[in-house]
Amino acid sequence: MNATLKLRVSALILAAVAMSAPMLGISMTPAAAASTAAASTAAKAAKCHTAATGSWAPNCTLKEGDRSRLVQAVQLVVDGQEICTTDIAIPNGSFNRGTKKGVECYQRLLHLKVTGTVNRQTWASMEKSLVFIETHKGWRYYWPNGIGGLAVEFRESVKTHIWDYGGPEITSKWYRMDSAAPVPYRDL
Repeated sequence: MNATLKLRVSALILAAVAMSAPMLGISMTPAAAASTAAASTAAKAAKCHTAATGSWAPNCTLKEGDRSRLVQAVQLVVDGQEICTTDIAIPNGSFNRGTKKGVECYQRLLHLKVTGTVNRQTWASMEKSLVFIETHKGWRYYWPNGIGGLAVEFRESVKTHIWDYGGPEITSKWYRMDSAAPVPYRDL
């Protein structure tokens, strides 16, 4: 059994015990209650992807204050639309006020619930907005569906389904789309 599945099973068992304890006349110690809450929180966190794998919908929710390559990928998708780019001047991987405004603009244009956060619905929309180019040497290549912005590509491994961004149009480097520190803008 993998670690994520073990964590989920443990959290479910602890939650069941916590919910049935009062009905059985059992009181939980504060430490046991805290352990149950921590396991539940860890199980929820384990449900989201910290690296874009397969569908983007399960990626962890991004919000103002976050800083990562996932944020940078969001900035690149929004920039690629070349409609909501005025607030995202530089795709630096910091989810600042400008990024929030750009995400809100993107959500409005695509008739999504406007939250200013990149949730499951927004992630799924962003992935679906990519235009497939080709499959080559074990990778599927995509462009953001827009008229401009940076000439960035996205690619998905055929074998592992992990996503990268970068590409030969702007750099010879590819960067994993994950929760690691963002790439310096000059490297894009």
